[in-house]
Amino acid sequence: MPFDGFSTSALVRELETMLLRSRVDHIAQPYPLEIIITLRQPGQSFPLTLSADPVFPRVHLLEEVPASPTTPPNFCMLLRKYLSGTRLVGITQPGWERIIQFQFQNANHEPLTLAVELMGRHSNIILYNPQNNIILDTIKHVTSEVNRFRELIPGASYLPPPKGARIMPDDLSFETLQNMLSASEGKCKQMLLDSILGLGPFLATELLVRSGYGAEALSRQVDPLRLWQSWQELLKIREDSQFQPCLLAGGKDFAALLPVCSEATPVPSLNDAIAQALGAAAEGRRLLDAKGRLQRVVKKARERSQRKIKAQAAELATAEDAEKYRVMGEMLKVGLGKVPAGSQEVSLPNYYDPQLRPITIPLDPSLSPQVNAEKLFHRYGRLKKGHKKIAKQLASSRAELYYLESVEQSLTDASLKELSEIEAELTSTGYLPTRRKQEKVRPSQPHKFIFRDHEILVGRNNYQNDRLTLKLAKRDELWLHTKQIPGSHVIVRPGTEDEEIILVAAQIAAYFSRARDGQNVPVDYTQVRHVHKPNGAKPGFVIYKQERTVFVDPKAHCELEVR
Repeated sequence: MPFDGFSTSALVRELETMLLRSRVDHIAQPYPLEIIITLRQPGQSFPLTLSADPVFPRVHLLEEVPASPTTPPNFCMLLRKYLSGTRLVGITQPGWERIIQFQFQNANHEPLTLAVELMGRHSNIILYNPQNNIILDTIKHVTSEVNRFRELIPGASYLPPPKGARIMPDDLSFETLQNMLSASEGKCKQMLLDSILGLGPFLATELLVRSGYGAEALSRQVDPLRLWQSWQELLKIREDSQFQPCLLAGGKDFAALLPVCSEATPVPSLNDAIAQALGAAAEGRRLLDAKGRLQRVVKKARERSQRKIKAQAAELATAEDAEKYRVMGEMLKVGLGKVPAGSQEVSLPNYYDPQLRPITIPLDPSLSPQVNAEKLFHRYGRLKKGHKKIAKQLASSRAELYYLESVEQSLTDASLKELSEIEAELTSTGYLPTRRKQEKVRPSQPHKFIFRDHEILVGRNNYQNDRLTLKLAKRDELWLHTKQIPGSHVIVRPGTEDEEIILVAAQIAAYFSRARDGQNVPVDYTQVRHVHKPNGAKPGFVIYKQERTVFVDPKAHCELEVR
């Protein structure tokens, strides 16, 4: 659910208990609209993410901090300049607004306020001086051309968002509520949303259900007293900070109180609920966007490679006809005297055929039989020479297609961290342009399964496949890969001859390949000592020998412990 005034209040109270008096230790901007401020207290640190994402605006603590760009964006540099080393002395919410104000103080006791406005597509993060309300900078600049009522750019005055004709919840009286209900001819839920600041769809529905009505109830059907009593219960919860954080809709939504209107799962803190719902959703969308971008690049290259293979295969088929031109040249040379002048073709016995069946030879009537024979020999020589060249090109194109299919496979299960490796791989192999300043990519770790005291390690991309097989694996460990099918390198540690362990590892290798949805998939296995990478080969490509093959069902492997 989008933040409302009630859940914002709950989050502010929660963050106050954890973060006040913390010192700003580090500031990063891993994504265009997201800031991470690491707050330090004795013995512990708190990475706090502030996001102005138009779909998933949020504030919550992080368990794992994402990698940051080598060159910080301008807004991040400005925050570091003003906030590094300051103390967090206050966390407030103006009224019931969807705004969280983080108040900092430097060593000279000079104040600065970082306002996070959680307002959907209008979300923003604004640093300003509370003494004169002058904006120092914002993560999204809003000029007067975009919003003539509220300019959000450096140097402008920070003004709160306009509330329109809506009533502040603390100013709502029973008489006002009665008048609102009597004046409305539509649905009560929409009337509440339009009339009271800080309410969201979830909270408006909850008020109606707690009053004994459904979400679709009309205003004239609602008893003002019952609705007022539910409203007072809500105010009491907020006043006493008796919030009840929970997850809704199977973990895809959150709330600050246990609802009557729907099922919910209580969680220890609202911070956890927001991280699990909005944080996971934002991560999932970033993953899909990044993966889709790389998939489009690889698909385009794969389709180009397939067209090249088709053309080269056709050219090779023509080149393989070279022998027939030599035979025609020989027969024409032998039978020069039997060719009438100006003939367009001639039929002569084929002495290479045991039955001496005639062969029809096309001729250029403007040329002599002798010159026609020389022309056939010339074509034979050209095709024979071209055959080797085309065959080599075709083999290279097929290797490229195999590589691109292996990249597509690695994209299937990739996480955001692994996508960075794949992007670096595609850059190094020339499928993506080289950036002026390349980001340093930290290597990800392989999947790890545990089966009968054996580790089964699975490469997640071609870079990792190379690292796993050529650097991390020991010579006597077992190496597995789907036979002539793009997929992950799999290592069994320690090496073994146990058939059950080999079978499970083969099933895992088949699952992490392009044959995941197949049956009876062939998987080769051999010792690592028999696996080698040819010079100049693309990432992930190896050759191996002394292999044995098993046939497995990719989905048959048992539930194993993943680490």
